[in-house]
Amino acid sequence: MLFGRKVNIFKKNKYFRDGEFFAICALFCAFSIFLDQYIKYLIVDNLLLQESVVVIDNIFKLTYVKNYGAAFSILFNKTLFLIFSTLLIIFCFVFYILKKGVKDRVYVFSIAMIVAGGFGNLLDRVFRGFVVDYINLCFWPFCMFAVFNFADCLVVFGSFLFMYRFVKNEFFKKNVRKIKRL
Repeated sequence: MLFGRKVNIFKKNKYFRDGEFFAICALFCAFSIFLDQYIKYLIVDNLLLQESVVVIDNIFKLTYVKNYGAAFSILFNKTLFLIFSTLLIIFCFVFYILKKGVKDRVYVFSIAMIVAGGFGNLLDRVFRGFVVDYINLCFWPFCMFAVFNFADCLVVFGSFLFMYRFVKNEFFKKNVRKIKRL
């Protein structure tokens, strides 16, 4: 709701122009990075390494884990490589938005999610030497799933949203071209 009116920020409308939407995405990034780092601070400050606190029985617990790699601990102890590759990916996404003048708000928001998550984990790697993971799901089929964090969720959801929009746009563009030829 904005001034008593229902507003969809993903569609162009008189309430949010492109510049304002970019500002909203930048604020979303900043808030997400802050929230990620604050949660990690609370985890490190209140839990011992490998300690777990049950939040919901047989479903969700907080477990403090140090991750010296990337997802599922791949590239273990390749911190410098992960720092530079993350910086490169963030730079490429920001450059893509600014240079190409991306107007699709779903693309912009999905990129904002990816950048925020990547930057949250980047801060951990730079200042701690590892990434703090803490979300431990334990319900079928995730009972032996990896421990992850809020920044990982942002990267995954942002990536899915980006791919969904890309596939949807490409599929419809190809089908529209085929129909026009008939």
